[in-house]
Amino acid sequence: MQSWRNPIVGAATIATMVVACVACSSGDRGSTTPSPDRSTSSASAPVDGSTSLPSAADGTCSAATADPPSLDATSRLQLHVERTGELLRENGVAPGPYSANGELSIDQAFDRASAYPGDAAVAVVSWLIQANADGLYGNATHDDQARVAHIESFTVTDEVLARQFGANWREVLDVVEHFASPGFDSYIDDVRTAPPMRAANALTIRSQLQRHAEAQGHGAQWKNTQDIVVNYFQVCNMAALGRWDRNASFDALYEGRVLGEALAHDAVAAAFVGDDAYPVSATPLAKGLQIALDPETYTGDAALTRDFDPNENLDPEDRELLEAEEPVIEGP
Repeated sequence: MQSWRNPIVGAATIATMVVACVACSSGDRGSTTPSPDRSTSSASAPVDGSTSLPSAADGTCSAATADPPSLDATSRLQLHVERTGELLRENGVAPGPYSANGELSIDQAFDRASAYPGDAAVAVVSWLIQANADGLYGNATHDDQARVAHIESFTVTDEVLARQFGANWREVLDVVEHFASPGFDSYIDDVRTAPPMRAANALTIRSQLQRHAEAQGHGAQWKNTQDIVVNYFQVCNMAALGRWDRNASFDALYEGRVLGEALAHDAVAAAFVGDDAYPVSATPLAKGLQIALDPETYTGDAALTRDFDPNENLDPEDRELLEAEEPVIEGP
């Protein structure tokens, strides 16, 4: 599967959206990567009785209001997919949230099926991997009914998750739950107020680990796990647009969101590697998220930093486009 890129967000980064007040629009903007359209709101409750899972009050970006359902991750995701299919059958399917007239887009259904923060990001990426492999995307045909039927037939198993996300998929999902459970807004606030937490060479370490994973034949699985992070932050950043205080410091908004996503990418990379023999230790990558969510674990290490590459979270194509647009965005 290619790198997950949401056509609503496209090349717009958080910086671009804040500075230029980019209007959200649905539909394909040139990306050949499969991705359903995302809603900027997820407050509606799912159809009653669709599954035994409770519904997250405000979708996957909201804070956990209770402990996770007493189900293993695989069963939870399977019920999530089943509920998504039921929501689409009950409400009808629309190509995107802005063309809906009471119907749901596929992304809206995945989000509204959420029983716990972060689950929708894992579920939709897992389904998209299979949908792409089965030819439901990547051509001119836009058959939403076929996609709904595919969702209804999709089965989440331990074997599927291991094939898609690698041998350490459980650890990866634990990390997603860790950064998503406080709720997106709270997590970003935690990152903004945290002490220095990131290894100065974190991005270099992550790049080295990725190259090694690719050399070992695990490149697709590496990208799939990173795509979960991309999905979660694209969705939650878009949903947060309407809540941003226009009088707040741009630097604070920008730093919190970019650094927060970078820490999640780092921690997922560390979980993907686990205890496997890699030429570079992944341990420093796990530390940043740990300190951000629990500042008491900070030991005053002077080698840690809050530095990040402003464009490090971007897909390479988006990075190129943004860098070409930056003079226009910044003005004279």
